[in-house]
Amino acid sequence: MKRVLITGASSGLGKCLAKEFLHSDCIVWGIGRRNVEELGLNSDIQDGKFYYSICDVSNQDEIKTVYSEMAEKHFLPDIIILNAAIQEDDVGQDFNYQVFRKTFDTNLFGAIKFVELFLPLFLAKKKGVFAAISSLSTYRALNNNKIGYPSSKAALNMAFESFRLQYAAKGVRFIIFNPGRMKEESNSFLTITFSKAAKTIFHHLNSNKSSNIVNFPLVPTSIFKISQYLPDYLISIIRFREV
Repeated sequence: MKRVLITGASSGLGKCLAKEFLHSDCIVWGIGRRNVEELGLNSDIQDGKFYYSICDVSNQDEIKTVYSEMAEKHFLPDIIILNAAIQEDDVGQDFNYQVFRKTFDTNLFGAIKFVELFLPLFLAKKKGVFAAISSLSTYRALNNNKIGYPSSKAALNMAFESFRLQYAAKGVRFIIFNPGRMKEESNSFLTITFSKAAKTIFHHLNSNKSSNIVNFPLVPTSIFKISQYLPDYLISIIRFREV
């Protein structure tokens, strides 16, 4: 029975991921900023299949506290899904450095802190999976009024690539998932629902596929990759200038 740690598990993709793994008889430890009562997983809590800690991953002291809680319960995950992230505007009339910094603290440094804490344990048992939920925006920064979000996700991707190369022969995997824009409901080929994205990630992590970078859905992936070859001024005109 696999044990899975999921950050950002209290809503959106993280909540759907928790449900996917619980439905496959995994034991899940969720981390989020909301109260556990809002997740609707009471039966799983009572059955001892779901644990939950309130934690803001931009606060590394809170991460250490959760790590201690898990150690006390002898919960050593097989898979760690680093999903917690924020997407706040840091560009308005001026650039807001504080929002930019908080975005990095959450999206990058919060994720890497979990790697620091659990990597020695994974190396000791010569197996384990770190899965980071990144974004297609790492290929082209098409987010209006957001500098920190695509920047932090690009840094996360490069960090995972570096980890992957450093520990390629040690049995520990570092997988990046780059989804397109996600919503609760979607009737557009340019977006994907949280539940469908969770199923894509779940099936990849439970398969024997060797790919360590997973981009989806197909159409947005193609658009983002093609846009890399377009000049910046054209992207700016199409995407950002007010008409």
